[in-house]
Amino acid sequence: MRFPNKKTPFPKDRFPEPELPAREEKIRQTVAASMGSFLEAQTRESMNIWEFLYCQSRYVKKHWWLLQALLLLWLYSHIRTYQDPVLIRRTLGVGAPLFIILVIPELWKNQSSNAMDIESATMYTLQQLYSARLTLFAGVDLLLLSVFCLGTTVSLSLTFWDLLTQFVLPVNMTCCICLTCLYTPRGVQQAFSLALCLAFAGIWREIVSNETLYQAITIPTWAGLLVLSLGYMVYCVLRGQKRWRRDLEKKLLWD
Repeated sequence: MRFPNKKTPFPKDRFPEPELPAREEKIRQTVAASMGSFLEAQTRESMNIWEFLYCQSRYVKKHWWLLQALLLLWLYSHIRTYQDPVLIRRTLGVGAPLFIILVIPELWKNQSSNAMDIESATMYTLQQLYSARLTLFAGVDLLLLSVFCLGTTVSLSLTFWDLLTQFVLPVNMTCCICLTCLYTPRGVQQAFSLALCLAFAGIWREIVSNETLYQAITIPTWAGLLVLSLGYMVYCVLRGQKRWRRDLEKKLLWD
């Protein structure tokens, strides 16, 4: 039997090195350290809130805001020629839902284009994306409504309370309908949301056209409806943001 001399090494395939047992605790520590380094790098490179809002505003089609401004201008040009308060209430009651309907295509854009999975896989969550978009729409619409209400109360005989009850209130209620449909578990289609808003516009028109019913509604009732609409709108936004985080956001692979 021949033995290899000192200059001839042993073949590695015949004498493999013993494998060291992997320690699960060490692996978890390595994964945690890698996650921490990755998140720290992403935090350093992330945008601040103003940069994020600006980037999201670039994806919003500006012609919808232009159409909203033209709608308010059309309402103002018509109600200034009316002497009958019923006609003024009808015009404002129909124009208020239309003001919100013009926002529906942008809010439903990612659902109608089947881009929900793509957006949920980005670095920013769906909660952050929708928060930015709702903030942009709320800011621009608030500016347009403020200019409209201020100009109407100054130049026309309408009081600010009339605008609150006859225009701002149906605007809030239409927003509640849209947000409720947008944040449903299965996602209501855009056409159905539009139909609900138009149905509400017809119902509201009939209410304000009935002089007996309109006069029976007291000031505390109008104030209560206004507060309830604002509260429910805030509730819809908060509930919807939780829904995006719970149902639609994708988890990281290492979770």
